[in-house]
Amino acid sequence: MIFNYKKEMTDYKYAVLQETNGKEFESWLYFIRHDGNEEALAHLQKELTKVDWYILDDLSTFDLELENLVSERTAKEMTKIVLNHVQPHRKFDGKLKMVDFGFRSKDSNDKRIVRVFKKLGIGMISDFVEEEDLPTDEEYESGSSGDESGSSGTEYEYDISDDSSEEEASSSKDGKRDEKRKKDEKRRKEEEKPIKMPSAKGPSKEMLERIKADAKAKKDRRH
Repeated sequence: MIFNYKKEMTDYKYAVLQETNGKEFESWLYFIRHDGNEEALAHLQKELTKVDWYILDDLSTFDLELENLVSERTAKEMTKIVLNHVQPHRKFDGKLKMVDFGFRSKDSNDKRIVRVFKKLGIGMISDFVEEEDLPTDEEYESGSSGDESGSSGTEYEYDISDDSSEEEASSSKDGKRDEKRKKDEKRRKEEEKPIKMPSAKGPSKEMLERIKADAKAKKDRRH
């Protein structure tokens, strides 16, 4: 794989937020500039540690690495690795806002997982941090191989209502979920809706263009 460095690399260090999704069986890394975002990152870490993480249905788990930071060059290179089908790893150079999930003392652990997913799930960290470093068309061409006709085509239909989480938490005194019911429900959903498989060629050019368009729209709204 060839990497292009048209942008001069800085000495900034980057924290790494990892999202692992139960539906796609993929992990996505979000590289967030540490310099200037220390307070917001520490707050996010504190919030995430209030959850006992495990895969809940089609939702995601989150983990934030603040001890072993990476260089900007490493972060940039990681965004060009073609391994995932749904979305690539992403890099953000701007200001991170304070992320508050609105946890309540009465929330069950499942409900907290739901609250985090509603704010950050499937790459929505981009709603809280500015200046995503998107690859240029030339960088994308040089960093990928094979044809580009594939598209991720993944559809997300999650039932993440708070009521369902509360019902699960109250269904047993020890808070354990009814595994058999969940498996039966998941199997029924899979039978009712055909699985739309993503391309095996990694993130498509069309998908990257959608990310760019989203970033441009957010920038226009700020102005």
